[in-house]
Amino acid sequence: MRLYIPVETAARELDAKLLLAIFAAERGLDVVLGNRAFLSNAIHRFEPGIFLSHNFDRKRRRLLRIVRDLGHRIVACDEEGLVWLSPEIYRQRRVDPDTVGLIDTIFSWGEQHTRALAPVTNPAGVDVVPAGNPRVDLLRPEMRPLYRDRVAALRRELGPFVLVNSNFGWLNYALARSTPGVSDDDALSALAKRSRHSKGFLKFRLAVFRAFVEVLPRLSAAWPDRTIVVRPHPSEDPSSWDDAACGLDNIRVRYDDELVPWLLGADAIIHNGCTTGIEAALLDRRPIMYRPLDGGRFEIAQPLSVSLEARSPEALIDAVAQRAEAARREDEVARNLRSLVDGLNGALCAARIADTIAARAGAGRIAVPKLQRVKGRARSMVRQFQKSANASKDTSPSHPTYISRKFPRTPVALTRLPQLGTRFG
Repeated sequence: MRLYIPVETAARELDAKLLLAIFAAERGLDVVLGNRAFLSNAIHRFEPGIFLSHNFDRKRRRLLRIVRDLGHRIVACDEEGLVWLSPEIYRQRRVDPDTVGLIDTIFSWGEQHTRALAPVTNPAGVDVVPAGNPRVDLLRPEMRPLYRDRVAALRRELGPFVLVNSNFGWLNYALARSTPGVSDDDALSALAKRSRHSKGFLKFRLAVFRAFVEVLPRLSAAWPDRTIVVRPHPSEDPSSWDDAACGLDNIRVRYDDELVPWLLGADAIIHNGCTTGIEAALLDRRPIMYRPLDGGRFEIAQPLSVSLEARSPEALIDAVAQRAEAARREDEVARNLRSLVDGLNGALCAARIADTIAARAGAGRIAVPKLQRVKGRARSMVRQFQKSANASKDTSPSHPTYISRKFPRTPVALTRLPQLGTRFG
């Protein structure tokens, strides 16, 4: 049977899903992996198989109904299911009951994610497997040598550098393309409706974004001989950061290739409420969460639980200089990581997920009436036409610029890999 693996954001998940593809191929599955937008739009051209959805929110419902009508089994993960404000808000924004009802198996990040999903998945009878995520595999000690050459190249190019990892995708993309003359308040109201984030949360995140912009000159002045790299989120408009860095000679705005080498190579890692904080902790780094404002219920707790905390520009500079008074205890960080992420030991997450998918494949194809398949194909073609028609709109996720930033052209190289199944499966 064939496994379809769409990739939404290459820098975030391409390497991890390639790893999953290797394990799936070792278990006898044919694998089709590619850009999510292109693969989803062309799904009616492929034979029925198993489709791995990258989330199960309300916006995914239409596509997954088409996929199901075409005769595919559906399994799913949530690439953004590790970090959220609260279980209730997470379910409201990203767990649509009707979409979940179309899925056979969901792969959760770990214990916390499984609990958050339960009020929807239990009534729907959907199997939840706490298998972690292949992105976690690439952070384990035995996999880090894969990045040795890239880390060395970054350090040769940049020297000692501080990484400022940005996480303001909704704000920094949508507001940059809002109608000229529209007030922040009106733009945030419109964005809240589209994003299903509360206006209060977006207002708080906008204030944090501006605080990050304002602290850049302080960081630049504190270390004039050190490079400070701002890495925008794939969904952001990098021109906002280019403007903020203008005139600051030691600040670079960079968004190229995968995140892990940057986390391994940086002298210090700064973030606010970002999955990067957890990924850095999984790499045995000490990330710094810059919290210039008290957000109350709008604070994102999971990254903070594994990070150092800096509440002012002065505290941030001290933390980067490694003069922070106290780091979180190692056992506390380890305990928090175990509650957030499965697959830290033993078989790789990719192997666990591939085993489950292979078992689903063994059940054979879904019996779908011919008329239902015809209707599914027709709806898929209509959806493809609509996506193409929307591609010219600046704010559309189908816009070529937006798609190419999330999934840029990828060079193809053949690499002889170790027998992963034997070593890690």
